[in-house]
Amino acid sequence: MKRRVGVLVLAGTLCASAFSMDLHDIVRQGEQLPAAEAAELEKSLIENPDQLDVRIRLIGYYWMQRFKNRAIRPAREKQVLWLIEHQPEHEIHSLPYCHMDAMFNPSGYVKAGKLWRNHADSDEASAQVLANAAGFFLLSEPGFSENYLKRAQELEPDNAQWNKELAQVYHLRQSTASKGEVTALGKMELVQLEAAHEKSGLMEKGYMWGDLAIAACKAGDYEKAATYAHKMVNFSGLGWNSGNNVHKGNMVLGLVALKNGDIEQAKACLIASGKTKGSPQLNSFGPNMTLAKALLESGEVDTVVEYFDLCSNFWEMDRDRLEEWTVLAKAGKIPDFGANLNY
Repeated sequence: MKRRVGVLVLAGTLCASAFSMDLHDIVRQGEQLPAAEAAELEKSLIENPDQLDVRIRLIGYYWMQRFKNRAIRPAREKQVLWLIEHQPEHEIHSLPYCHMDAMFNPSGYVKAGKLWRNHADSDEASAQVLANAAGFFLLSEPGFSENYLKRAQELEPDNAQWNKELAQVYHLRQSTASKGEVTALGKMELVQLEAAHEKSGLMEKGYMWGDLAIAACKAGDYEKAATYAHKMVNFSGLGWNSGNNVHKGNMVLGLVALKNGDIEQAKACLIASGKTKGSPQLNSFGPNMTLAKALLESGEVDTVVEYFDLCSNFWEMDRDRLEEWTVLAKAGKIPDFGANLNY
């Protein structure tokens, strides 16, 4: 009985402090819950179903357990559907914890999708509700995402966030698009990123140059791509993003050089790109291989192998992959760079 009371007291305490705590902290608390405490929290919702913080902790618990224990999936689905139905504006929906996968849980996806469409189709839907609905459909039905974000823009035309999220819709669609469609989608992405850039503060503008430069390349606007890339290289800064600016700025300048037929300049840019000090993103996900792939296709194996070696200085966790790519390149083959063509 003492354990039951203790859990309920804890739930009540969290309810009073939920909005003074970081949302991630509440989710992390749920991730660490013992199964018995999670069960007690579920029971507490029978008497008081509006304990939002308790539901978010349970979302964290089920998130961690969803692949370990298939039996908890209905309980997770129940919590997710409640949050969508009763709290569609909540920021929890901007995180992955309430996502329903259309492939692995088609019935749950259909139920959740129906709730989101009901919210979004209402004349009273706020920009945040529309954006949350757009996030839910982003990977499986991006047409809904595009429509909802355009409506969010109409409601809040000065909010740069909706431009950024719409740009993300167009960016993700490029991975399965034809070459001609990639150019068109790149142009659409660039329009949204430039609109967001215009609405953003001075510091935030600097963080957007990389996405702008790459989108401009895909859109075929190489002059604009070079303009943003030169900003990245000349004003790279000193913080965590400086390594990204050196890497991506030089990469884009190399792509522009290739477009202009200057292979030697493109090779120099690739080496300069590899001499970055790294960054949290580069150190984890690795370098972008778009320029390296283009140079391999032009037969510049030695330069690309040197680039791989430079990248091993900051991408230590996947040095084996770099070594594998080196072997393939020396054998005259083009490695499958996968997601490293998109980072």
